[in-house]
Amino acid sequence: MANDMQANILRHALVLFAEQGYEGVSVRNIASAAGITLPLIYHYFPDKQAVYDAAVHDAFAYMTERMIGAVRVDLLGEAKLRAFLEQLVELQAAGAPEVRLVDRELMEARPETMAKLGADLFQRPHDALAQIIRELAPHAPAQEVAEHIIAATYGAVKLRAIRIHVKGVERLAEVPGIVDSLVAFTLAALRDMDRADCAPPKITSSTARPQAS
Repeated sequence: MANDMQANILRHALVLFAEQGYEGVSVRNIASAAGITLPLIYHYFPDKQAVYDAAVHDAFAYMTERMIGAVRVDLLGEAKLRAFLEQLVELQAAGAPEVRLVDRELMEARPETMAKLGADLFQRPHDALAQIIRELAPHAPAQEVAEHIIAATYGAVKLRAIRIHVKGVERLAEVPGIVDSLVAFTLAALRDMDRADCAPPKITSSTARPQAS
């Protein structure tokens, strides 16, 4: 019963936080939405920060489990990469409150929340994608490539609404087009990086910026 009540509180809190952010929601708002009394929330959570931390954790876990699930299926190579990217794009494109709360949290980047989530939730999908990359291209810098792919996916999905107004990229306004493009570019890049005689250059402070004469 306690777990059911906590789940009910978090379900309503997650929606409110996704819509209004941390500052825009009070514990009283959450109690009203959940149809319970204020003292009952404090029975399960010491304060609003605790409710928020739990709601954000649930939101990231929702997305993480779906991405990780895509690599548990019996697929290999390019098919596994496509399955992962399809899930990542579809999650980003969805209007689920979990996704909206994750987006809001990434935008606000509250340090106390990011630190709690980093190793537990951020790392797992990153490592899963990096492992797929290692299987496809053993010589490629898997961790860096994985980070670039995740960032490119996020950007491509968030910009899809304007794609219909840009000539030549209309197909990137839809989920299948985004997935096809990401898969194609990823595979092309991996083929080049996987050549043993074509290791990617190391970027240092001296190579990143021209030196003043």
